[in-house]
Amino acid sequence: MTVISRPVPPTVSSTILTYCQYDSPAPLSATAIIGNTLNWYGTNETGGVASLSATIPSTNTPGSTRYYVSQSDGNGCESSTRAFISVTVNAKPVAPTTNSIILCQNANSVSLQTGVTSGSNLKWYNAQTGGTLYTGTPALSTSAVGVTTYYVSQTSNGCESDRSAVVVTIKALPVAPTVTPNPQLLCQSSVPSSLTATTSTGGTLNWYTIQTGGNPSSVAPIPSTSNVGPQTYYVSQTVDGCEGPRAALNIVVIAKPAIPTVVSPMAACQLSTPVTLAATGTNLKWYADPSTTTTIPTPTPPTTTPGTTAYYVSQTDANGCESGRASITVIINASPNATLVSSGTLTCAITSVTLTAGTGVGYSFSGPGIASQNPISGTAVVTAAGVYSVTITNANGCAAMQTTSVQSNTTVPVATLTQNGPLTPGTPSATLTAGGGSLYAFSGPGLVSQNSIAGTAVANVSGTYSVTVTTANGCFSTASVALAGTDLTPIIIMPQANFPAAGSVVDFLVRVSEVSGLPTSMGNVTIVITAPVGYMILFNQFISNIDVSGGNVNVPVNNVNWNTTADLAGRQLSLTMKAGQFIEAGGASILGVSIIRTTASSGSISNISVAVQNDISKEYDGVLSNNVYARVINGL
Repeated sequence: MTVISRPVPPTVSSTILTYCQYDSPAPLSATAIIGNTLNWYGTNETGGVASLSATIPSTNTPGSTRYYVSQSDGNGCESSTRAFISVTVNAKPVAPTTNSIILCQNANSVSLQTGVTSGSNLKWYNAQTGGTLYTGTPALSTSAVGVTTYYVSQTSNGCESDRSAVVVTIKALPVAPTVTPNPQLLCQSSVPSSLTATTSTGGTLNWYTIQTGGNPSSVAPIPSTSNVGPQTYYVSQTVDGCEGPRAALNIVVIAKPAIPTVVSPMAACQLSTPVTLAATGTNLKWYADPSTTTTIPTPTPPTTTPGTTAYYVSQTDANGCESGRASITVIINASPNATLVSSGTLTCAITSVTLTAGTGVGYSFSGPGIASQNPISGTAVVTAAGVYSVTITNANGCAAMQTTSVQSNTTVPVATLTQNGPLTPGTPSATLTAGGGSLYAFSGPGLVSQNSIAGTAVANVSGTYSVTVTTANGCFSTASVALAGTDLTPIIIMPQANFPAAGSVVDFLVRVSEVSGLPTSMGNVTIVITAPVGYMILFNQFISNIDVSGGNVNVPVNNVNWNTTADLAGRQLSLTMKAGQFIEAGGASILGVSIIRTTASSGSISNISVAVQNDISKEYDGVLSNNVYARVINGL
């Protein structure tokens, strides 16, 4: 028997093959010796059933698997061992996890990789399967609105996963919000509202202070109105996450008008007629306080209560802008507390009373009998009954009036006076009796005594006597009575009464005698010496004696006791005894007088006369029938 050796195992093309899971592998290959046949046993290292067809490895399950092959020669001898081919199946990676990418038109582009949340060694395609493999990561453009789908796989250990879709959506931008009015006019220092704009449906506003860039605010700004001039704010809207262009909202702050011109403070007196306030300006608005927005009608401040109240007024221009507020301080000054009192009642004794007013700094009185008034001290002296008023002014210039009545009791008594004369040498005194009052005061030329209560008096000189009768109210009246008694007789003592030529002078005496035995009253006796036409009388009151023509020389005279009280063309002299001088009872007063011939014709005969002046009251001459004496003179 012939023993034939077995052939060696076949030669394999590769002892290690690597596939990706789910790849479509090729049949394994090995090289047999020429003339030999390959026997494929699959994964069986020993045993098994040989197959002449090459084994196709499975890639469904990741891992490493050995596949065996032997060869048989023409003798039917099979190699004692089998060659193996190790097939490694690498697991297929899962498809990358992705998200859609949503961008707004014209937004900054992002990498497509931002749409991949997991995966590595990415490959990008334009189709789910097949299609074109992009070189690197495709660049995104946001210029055009629309939806584009990209596909991405990942590779691990040389194995590529399935592809995942990355949907890129470019959304259209919303239009700019609507802003009206634009520009908006605001008044300086006004309190503006927040800015407003109108969005599209579902839009939200984004506010900016600059045209580009910056950080948006969802809170609408409130413009400042402190400074005059333009301001610009910008606003966009976001719709579906996309922010559109910005609209400019122009603000113009208009200067507010000047405050109205007012007069302040304004002072008025309590209870004076209220005056409506006024200011110089247009479209005035009045307020009760400096900050309220509630206007009031044009104020007419009441004057009932003293105090200080402030009112405020602004003016509005044609743009509707309101000025600041001018303040008007209204001061209601208290009126004086006017009082007026009288010091008493007018009587005949109290001929004036004092009115006293208070309280103020100035006083003005009125009434029927104001004798004097003091506008500073507030007093007035009045002399008549009636109603008096005073206007009192205080330091604020406010006035008030008060009145009072002044009463009077001025009933005048009816005075009576009688006498039991006349005076005679046997009855040298007489009693005067008065009536009609409670107090009596006598006067006359020869009062010896008087009783002011009983109303009697004793007189011893003829003349007129008076009594003043006073009643309890001080009123008085007078009565008079003549008491007769004294009798004067004048005589001319002229021994030589011839005047030989013009210029001739004759000195003579005039004797005035009291013949009734009663003295005259003092300083009342008056005589009148009258010369005829053509003659002039001379009287020298300073001589004490005189030489009587044709008679005694150096005759004492009483010229010093007499005054010349009247001189009529030198022809008629009135001589009156001086005050305190009188003619004693039964006595006489002698006067030295000269007479000069002036124009009297030669051979003329005329009279020079002396007369005691008529004494109607009989004070110094009670008998009027013997008081004239005449003397014949001759012009030779």
